[in-house]
Amino acid sequence: MAEPIPLFPAHRVVDPTRFATSQHRLFTGQNLHIGRSTTVHAVTWAEWINGLTLPGPACHQGWSGLGAAGELLPTRNPVSCVKCRRLAGEPLDIDQAELTLFSLPVSSARLSSGDAAASRAHSGSPTGVANSSTQPDASVLTARR
Repeated sequence: MAEPIPLFPAHRVVDPTRFATSQHRLFTGQNLHIGRSTTVHAVTWAEWINGLTLPGPACHQGWSGLGAAGELLPTRNPVSCVKCRRLAGEPLDIDQAELTLFSLPVSSARLSSGDAAASRAHSGSPTGVANSSTQPDASVLTARR
């Protein structure tokens, strides 16, 4: 019979106090995102062992691991998680449900009447106004290139 595969390498010993301290240095004053997700969460400190705490999403969004393998990454981007924003008492409206991490340059000269019609059809609205944004949907412009 083969040896079982250990969940944690036997040769790697992690000092809990040092690990918790390093996590506090990384995440204090920061927000976080989980893995490759673009959703940015507020940070809360969860009880771990011996009174030590580790960072986690304030909304308690689940993830796998302790954060030691890079599952949680610090960021200075604004919180875009709707639940985290509600918990912090930040105002919400329909445009803030997904904050833009960066703006795409869109030139009105590049819009032809066909692009505008495609944008209206893509939005599902007869007027072409899916939200209060005045810029066309960037995915329509990208698809037509």
